[in-house]
Amino acid sequence: MFLNVFVLFFMFNLKASQLFLTIILIFRKLLSVMQNLLFEKIFLMWLILLNVLIQSHLLVF
Repeated sequence: MFLNVFVLFFMFNLKASQLFLTIILIFRKLLSVMQNLLFEKIFLMWLILLNVLIQSHLLVF
């Protein structure tokens, strides 16, 4: 459910939106298998960190 927000958020970054959507679809399948609230919280924090790192890296170029 929270991944829909990230789909909209990644749309603003047109350089890597397709890559992010592919990653989100893969992780959405993993989440449907695991269904663990603790895992979802850890994954959410990791995804935010990954997004910040990649966007700051893209801003350099």
